[in-house]
Amino acid sequence: MGEQRLDAGKAPQVIVNCHGDLWIKAWAETAIVAKGDDFTASQGDRVVDVTSKGDLKLLMPLLSSVTVAQTGGDLRIKGFDGDVNLADVRGDLYFSTLKNLTVNNANGDVSGRDLNGSLILETVHGDLRLRNISDLEVGNVHGDCFAAFVNGAAKIRMISGDVSLKTINGDVHIEECHRDVNLRNLGGQTMVDLAKGDVRIHGGLTSGKHTLYANGDIVVKWPLSAPLNVEANAPIIRNRMTLSDLVYQEGYLSGRIGDGQTFLILTAKGRIILKEASFGLSSWEERAETDFEIDVDLNGLSEHIASEINDRMFEWSTKLERDFGPAFAANVEKTVFDAADRAEQAAEKAVRKAEKAALNARWQMGQNIWANPPVTTPRKTKEKKATEEEQLKILRMVEKGIISPEEANSLLEAIES
Repeated sequence: MGEQRLDAGKAPQVIVNCHGDLWIKAWAETAIVAKGDDFTASQGDRVVDVTSKGDLKLLMPLLSSVTVAQTGGDLRIKGFDGDVNLADVRGDLYFSTLKNLTVNNANGDVSGRDLNGSLILETVHGDLRLRNISDLEVGNVHGDCFAAFVNGAAKIRMISGDVSLKTINGDVHIEECHRDVNLRNLGGQTMVDLAKGDVRIHGGLTSGKHTLYANGDIVVKWPLSAPLNVEANAPIIRNRMTLSDLVYQEGYLSGRIGDGQTFLILTAKGRIILKEASFGLSSWEERAETDFEIDVDLNGLSEHIASEINDRMFEWSTKLERDFGPAFAANVEKTVFDAADRAEQAAEKAVRKAEKAALNARWQMGQNIWANPPVTTPRKTKEKKATEEEQLKILRMVEKGIISPEEANSLLEAIES
């Protein structure tokens, strides 16, 4: 493997073309170090051009402005205070600890966390998973989208899969979602122009007007301590909240809780279900009369896994770089993060399986409301959660040095098979 070092100053502009996997990381020095089997690096006044026919590893100054014109494989980038622009990523993209990031096209999955500035994603052909970011602007995502702990606004143009947003401090605007929308703990104005599946919203909303439209059902779980003015339009409306000034007629309901200025306008082609924000279920007869809904939340576990990895990976990689060199540290970091990503994906798949089982149970109840309650879904959910707990224990064993990352990979693959 060849290596080249360029003295580039504190804040160089770097343009990269890479036909293989690309690994880029910031460091405290003012030089650029490139490592790969077949690459060229040239330096102008303030611009450094790097081209690689295979895999490439780059260390750059913290304030570098990075432009990746193309990468033929996966891209991992971490730690920059300068702007990062990614034109075309052919594989998966992972980023962390950046300031401003713009991605024009990502052909694989995109995973990222800890971004302090703006995030603009034009097209993602795989799934999108984000945590601890500022503002989010998304064009087209052809897979699922999950985002948690967004300090600013979240604007999404089109999602082909499911959308799950949790703890968003700013406004939320989803123009079009081809499947289900799940919203929890929102702090700004909320608009869902079109969800072709169901919409589920959990928690209170800020003052102002919020509008949700779904071709399927809309389920609202509302804390009774939060003020609300609600207007619902749907062929079937099920209300399990105590509302003042209640107006109810075929296809329409309006009412309020308290005297606040929070207005929620709901329109669904299926059903609208209003209920208290509680997890308890009453008798089987009540579930059969309204809806059979299984509340499964494995995201907390996957978030905990991600948090454990994120908190410790930087100090791990720094120590490994010092003792064994940056290439060895990069390989270990990639292995551990890949294991964490697989654990997150397994948790999200378990949620989707539980939701599908709930929909099947709901359909069966529509055929016969006196049918026996389905027992397979809770049993499967419990087993899947136990599996995720085993995965978390494995990752902690890696952290403590009990097993190697390669051994952890083998154990995770054995569990998931």
